[in-house]
Amino acid sequence: MKITDIEVYSNDIQFMKFSLENVKTSDEYLIKNIVGLDAENIIPVYYGSGANSKDKFYDYIMKPRDIVMKIGLNPRFNFNESYEELRDKIYRCISASRSGIISLKFFSKATALSQILGRIIKFEATHFTKEPEVQITFNCNEPLFKGINRTVRTGINETNPVLISDEESSAPHGSCVKLTFNPPSSTFTMQDTATDPEWQFVVTPASSFVSGDILYFSSEKNNRYLYVDRAAAITYLTDKISPGSIWPILFPGSNSFHIPEIATFDWNQVDYYASYWGV
Repeated sequence: MKITDIEVYSNDIQFMKFSLENVKTSDEYLIKNIVGLDAENIIPVYYGSGANSKDKFYDYIMKPRDIVMKIGLNPRFNFNESYEELRDKIYRCISASRSGIISLKFFSKATALSQILGRIIKFEATHFTKEPEVQITFNCNEPLFKGINRTVRTGINETNPVLISDEESSAPHGSCVKLTFNPPSSTFTMQDTATDPEWQFVVTPASSFVSGDILYFSSEKNNRYLYVDRAAAITYLTDKISPGSIWPILFPGSNSFHIPEIATFDWNQVDYYASYWGV
């Protein structure tokens, strides 16, 4: 991922912008160094085994990420700016909203590539020096970098195998799915192959899905849900997931799924945030 610019937002307000390629003398903030943008402490966590091969399945997770930025202050003296004013501007962004969430957005020229959310947990400043600097530490509980906007997939295969390609991401991730049943079906199943699947995701409601039912589900971490909308009446179905089921996820590159009941529904869309281990 080629990065040319970084922007810092708090409460949807841009507080700082750094150019990494085209630094100008008029830039108020100059990035001196950044650490914490790579992938450290990746931990494999076992969550299941293949039904036939018995191969162990692992989810790879990261501990919360700290990003440390050393920033040079460059006041525009012709506009009567001072070092103190630039420092105070950064202080104000520490908690510019009730959530205190800071967004670091990464660009390649004018194209927004990814962002990561966190909070400022440390602010260190040098005083009474010829070239004052500040050092800020951002703590990110969700350590993956995500696309700024959701990627939306429509026009998905109406026959098996279902192919969903993600050529942007470098890390696996969940997705949000919306589909409409027509005709009815007693169950909904996603699996990896047509026969002898290694994993399955099976939902069997107390009564069958009827024509017009809209099924929504998300396999995104920290945002998993499963419910059906029947004529504007919502029924949650997480307790109807068959024991041993594994939530479907998308890996970087091409993903192939088999859905036995594919003739009983129409795809509305699949959407997700592209995900990256680092930049």
